[in-house]
Amino acid sequence: FSRSLVTQNVLITDLDGLARRRGERFDFTARTSFGYMKDLLTQGPGDQVRVSYAFAELVDRERGLGARIGRQSRGMAGVPSTFDGELGTWQWRPDFGFGLAAGMPTLSTREGPDQDRRFISAGANFANSSRSWDSTAYLLAQEYKGLTDRRSLGVETRYMAPGRTLFAMVDYDLHFADFNSVMLLGTLFTESRWTLSLDASRQRSPQLSLRNAMIGQ
Repeated sequence: FSRSLVTQNVLITDLDGLARRRGERFDFTARTSFGYMKDLLTQGPGDQVRVSYAFAELVDRERGLGARIGRQSRGMAGVPSTFDGELGTWQWRPDFGFGLAAGMPTLSTREGPDQDRRFISAGANFANSSRSWDSTAYLLAQEYKGLTDRRSLGVETRYMAPGRTLFAMVDYDLHFADFNSVMLLGTLFTESRWTLSLDASRQRSPQLSLRNAMIGQ
């Protein structure tokens, strides 16, 4: 007995567009990245649209100010990796800057903005003159359907030099009074061609929040 079954039959189209203009003072960037899956099955799951990026950004180099609005990826300072919202930056001094982000986290690039979850994050970053070392301290507040979802306080540190790298991160939830993540990663390349690596971490999976506080705990 044999049976032939088609589980997927789709036409996939991806498009990535980038427009950039560099002026004497202002820089403008606009980017879109999306995909379209045309379902060719009679009783399939239907067509799907995936939007990874869709934002516009304006930077004032003279004042060190930047603003970005739309679907974007941050992936640092406690901000969800992909979100729909606004990001503002101010490079106060060459070695010291501030960032402010607000919006709605995106669980999947195939979905629209998550109206139930909203966040705001403020951070400050510092780097030494050689740019081999930089640190970011941040505070993030997130709500889920009007209730406290997350209240995170964190620090991220990165160090890069010839033959050695180090990354350390601590994220502490003030609302649940517990650590979300503690991480230390390092690599050392010796002159005798040995490579020494360090990977120590303790992380919540999924991340501790009101929405999923009891999942897998």
